[in-house]
Amino acid sequence: MKSYSRYSLFFVVLVSLAFSAIAQATEADAVLIRCEGSCSKAVKAVQKAGGLVTHQYKYVNAIAAKVPGDKRGQISKSKGVAEISKDRIVNEPKAVEKEEMQTKAELVALSGVQALSDDSVVRPDGYLLNLDMMGAHLMLGAGFAGDGAITAIIDSGTSHHFTLQRGGCASPDPTVMGGEVYIGGADPTEPSATSYSNGDHGTWVGTTIAANAVIGLPSYYTDIIKDHAPGSVWDFGGVDVIPMIGAAPCSNIYALKVFSALSDDGAPSSDVLAAMERAITLKANFDAGMPSVPVSGVGSPEDPFVYDSLDIGVVNMSLGGGTLYAGMDLDDQLTLIMLDNDITIVNSAGNEGHAAMTGGSAGTGRGTLTAAAASSSAHERILRDIQYGPGVGALWRTSTHTQTATFSSRGPTADGRISTDVIANGHAVLAGGAPEFSIFWVSGTSFSAPNVAAAAAVLRSAVPSASALQVRNSLVETANPTLLGDNSAPIDQGAGFVDIPAAYTALMGGGVSNDLPTGEESASVKGNIEAIGFETITTGNSGSYQMHIADLAPGQVSHLFLDSKKTTDQFAIKLTNITPALPPGGQNQIWGDDVFVLVQDARTSDEDIKLGGYYTSDTTLVMDNPGTGIVRLAVMGDSTNGGNISLDVEIMEVRSPAGKALAKGNLPQSDNDLIEIEVPAGTSEATFELAWNNHWGRYPTDDLDLILFHTAYGLIWDGATFASPERVVISAPASGTYTAIVDGYTVWGVHGGAGSKYELHAWDQDGNSF
Repeated sequence: MKSYSRYSLFFVVLVSLAFSAIAQATEADAVLIRCEGSCSKAVKAVQKAGGLVTHQYKYVNAIAAKVPGDKRGQISKSKGVAEISKDRIVNEPKAVEKEEMQTKAELVALSGVQALSDDSVVRPDGYLLNLDMMGAHLMLGAGFAGDGAITAIIDSGTSHHFTLQRGGCASPDPTVMGGEVYIGGADPTEPSATSYSNGDHGTWVGTTIAANAVIGLPSYYTDIIKDHAPGSVWDFGGVDVIPMIGAAPCSNIYALKVFSALSDDGAPSSDVLAAMERAITLKANFDAGMPSVPVSGVGSPEDPFVYDSLDIGVVNMSLGGGTLYAGMDLDDQLTLIMLDNDITIVNSAGNEGHAAMTGGSAGTGRGTLTAAAASSSAHERILRDIQYGPGVGALWRTSTHTQTATFSSRGPTADGRISTDVIANGHAVLAGGAPEFSIFWVSGTSFSAPNVAAAAAVLRSAVPSASALQVRNSLVETANPTLLGDNSAPIDQGAGFVDIPAAYTALMGGGVSNDLPTGEESASVKGNIEAIGFETITTGNSGSYQMHIADLAPGQVSHLFLDSKKTTDQFAIKLTNITPALPPGGQNQIWGDDVFVLVQDARTSDEDIKLGGYYTSDTTLVMDNPGTGIVRLAVMGDSTNGGNISLDVEIMEVRSPAGKALAKGNLPQSDNDLIEIEVPAGTSEATFELAWNNHWGRYPTDDLDLILFHTAYGLIWDGATFASPERVVISAPASGTYTAIVDGYTVWGVHGGAGSKYELHAWDQDGNSF
């Protein structure tokens, strides 16, 4: 039984008690506020409510603030406030895999660029396989090494690693020109943006772009590399050496640090936005004629030079997070503003693959050059030999073709764009860490992105008349779609593998477009993705859909999009007749050939895997209570397989009516409804579910939260996530009155009016409504 009267004296008292509890139990909400017109009125509204404005942005009409949780509704109704959204935390980026070399590397006399023209170095025809795959060796051989190009790296900081040499470069020393910290409320002991004490990630990125060294490694490593990539080992005076050279070894780097070295809590989006705006300001000041000279710092690792004017041509962001509004989030909008200010912005696709629609923001930005990660057999075999011993690599990675890396996030976006633009190597990349002499093999789209950023830097240097947009588009329009051998589709690999010489030729010939991809942008995610060729599976009256998937190559993914309705209670996915094409002797000799299957819930632009695994025999995967929207089933011929593999798939859907709602409403932005629900004694399980119309199947998605209050528990926050619907299940619940607080945290008001229509349901262990 429920009580739902806003007019009873008891309910008014209950409302006051509940919101008082929220205000006392929580810190101030960190929010992003989009303004209507000037942000001055929004600033006043925040201050009047006792909040604090932490950022006021210049290039997007928004502010960041910390506000009392019980005052969001008041602020949202104020003049000058358009929408309020959570200042989501961007997780600190990490390598999917990392292997640190335990023996210190030694720098030989020559830089990488110098060694390219030195007759004492015996060089095979190719070197550093990822450079060959992009054609970077041809550009370096022609003298295009990125001189004069500056890349801003928004990350954990970039140190002066020993491989960042300047020998053979025309532009000045050092490679890392300086940097700034963009961490709101940073601890006074926070290391600088170029400190050796920072996390490794930003320096891994920087050395992938601009390493310029020839290093000596113990023979254990060089022998393994020679086995799989003999062109990557050079003879220097009778000694085997490794060229550690980025595609833009003579370019420069400016570090914009947003991730703290003192914690791994991630960075709020507000700080990432501030760093993005700083890169734009530096470029705009340079273009306005401001001298490009240090304004503070001494140029040391702990006190780097800081500039107010820099000719930044490229920004690399190997980071990202979920979005409710792909292409229209504030950081997504800044990607277009970067292009308008002649900055090519490169973002990693994300490591949330291999299911579809998992690419995060700002990789979902319309102006972004979004980089997926490839995995070559040579790179993986080298890594596995290093990890497990010589000879293991060839057994582990049986096939020889290059694939889209298993972990690489995939498109499309909810508004109907392919999203993934290009692909470059991101598996077992040789990179330097923050400590000066550390060397790692690292994997992730975090490292395919800087390979692409380096390609952009080379082009910005080689063709200075080309705009940022033309550089972006040249890399997309000339990418090689046939280099990969796993039948990767555009949502996996984008337009193909980066080909720098081809992009250079296109720019010089003037045949590059000035267009950006657009999507359908309707309210229906199903309609948006169907407009670009992706069928959505509906089981129909039979409740079943069957198909045969034939001849999946190693690493190939069959992407299935399942229409999950409000009435969908369960999907059962039956995999049968899993049949490798090769006899056992031709399959992977460690574990045989199999399929790698993931079931991704309806949430888009992020990972939300509910089921999955590696399968060789018949199995049924049961997904209870799927989200509303498009559930994705990703069936991969395992990347380690020796040959193709086939199987049959049956998708069975169980549906049931939602039952009578306890409450219905239509919440405006940041408004709240409170509903009393009586749970009787003897109840063994209570389920509370909040569903709304603008769920993950709609574009954009509203963010409603379900917060429960009971005197025995206090506040229960389990329903304050990004799920749709939000569900809270309590085992052996205390009896009595529960107050459900339905919070319209972010309501876009784009489709269906200004409010967000919802229904609240609650039932016991037998399905009986309270």
